[in-house]
Amino acid sequence: MRTNIVALPYNGTLQEAQEFVHHDHRPRGQYLFPVVDSKNRLLGVVTRKHLMKLIEQVPDQALKTRISEIATVEPVVAFAD
Repeated sequence: MRTNIVALPYNGTLQEAQEFVHHDHRPRGQYLFPVVDSKNRLLGVVTRKHLMKLIEQVPDQALKTRISEIATVEPVVAFAD
């Protein structure tokens, strides 16, 4: 179980999140980022793949994009049972 999870601020930008999704990160890096408000309440999630795709496609515009605009607020989840 990981204890050093990076959470992204809901009102942050992709530019702020970019440092967590560099291509040179090891494969065991974090793949799903919780998106939280100022009181650390979970508001949604963003995948590393989605962040990288946006940053690569239109770097200048994407970096100004707010995390709140791309976060999945009702993710599909599966349970073992």
